Amino acid sequence: MRIFVDIRHLAHPAPSGVGEYTIQLLRTLFALSTFHEWILFSSGTTRPHIERLFSLPLPLTKEWIARRYERTVYPNGVEHIHLTEPNKILKLKIGLGLETPFTSLSHPKPDLLFLPNLNVLPKAEKTPKILMMHDLSWNLFPAFYSPRMRLWHASTMPHDLITSCVKILTPSHSTKQDLLKRYPLSPDTIETIPEGIAKNFQPTPDGYDDEVREYYRLPKRSILFLGTLEPRKNLRTVYEAIKLYRKNTGDDISFVLAGGWGWQTGFLRCKITKGEQEGWVRHLGYIPPEHRAALYRQAKVTLFPSLYEGFGLPVLESMACGTPVITSAISSLPEISGSAALLVDPYNRNDIVLALTELLSSPSLYQTLVQEGLLRSQKYTWEQTAKKTLEVFEKSVFKNS
Repeated sequence: MRIFVDIRHLAHPAPSGVGEYTIQLLRTLFALSTFHEWILFSSGTTRPHIERLFSLPLPLTKEWIARRYERTVYPNGVEHIHLTEPNKILKLKIGLGLETPFTSLSHPKPDLLFLPNLNVLPKAEKTPKILMMHDLSWNLFPAFYSPRMRLWHASTMPHDLITSCVKILTPSHSTKQDLLKRYPLSPDTIETIPEGIAKNFQPTPDGYDDEVREYYRLPKRSILFLGTLEPRKNLRTVYEAIKLYRKNTGDDISFVLAGGWGWQTGFLRCKITKGEQEGWVRHLGYIPPEHRAALYRQAKVTLFPSLYEGFGLPVLESMACGTPVITSAISSLPEISGSAALLVDPYNRNDIVLALTELLSSPSLYQTLVQEGLLRSQKYTWEQTAKKTLEVFEKSVFKNS
């Protein structure tokens, strides 16, 4: 089976949650499916460092095709095709119907096109498609996105793309139900396959812990948020809730934000700057994947009362590191966390304050959530995710052959 995978989103030097999903899934699939061939497709002036991303061996061959494409072949059944044309020009050509199907660059023809996320495709693309829909935040909460981002989502023609796929993957049943409410899909078309947790997320400290503590100058006790700083993450409410908790209890615990700046963050930037000046807030910026487990282990609690998540991987990563979690009682988060986290109304600041007070004042509750979180997180592995994903690929190809 030949699977053509769109990895255009991996050109960014700081992978997002979607990027991490793609990297972890493909790494595991390459190791798991030695009898299949994988064609990775990227485009733009920046070529993804796939050797580093996927721990690939040295390439066997490298050649240019029609002066537009670079083709690199690796010895483990992986091939990388990179279109050097700038993405803005490529999107314009796709919009005008001038771009040929990307899969036509692969010979023999691929059996399947896998999209780890929404993206723009040539209209003439006829290869059977499987799409991972991580969430519908752009559809449900358009106000959370900038005009430019809303325009990009519209350019992917989501209705046409979603309804043309032979299968849709979702990381949670919550996202599956969101899709069924908004698109004319059969429930049988959608497969729910939860994401996994990388093996370095575990409660035992490793060589990075001391280095991370010193490098980021972490406080002794902290409440951690990890993720992109964007409106959907509800950080204005989080900031006010922690500030009120500190005032009510006299607890001088710090607030650590680990994540790059997103969009519509002007008000939040002002608050964080003020909190940093007062000495109780630290913004660390984007955190590389290899530092995240140590960061979770340094925290007293992970606070993640997001307004909407298709999965919410930070919840499980924190649990796997032995750090209790407070998260939202909406969208996919109750499904993912089960009884192993404290659930709150993310719109209610006082509810978050109450949860922090209960958790940080009760050693027995704290230890219970540590143990339940460790057990809960063990149910999610990338090996299981890869095996279930590969089964969907194989069944879809067999059905369409």
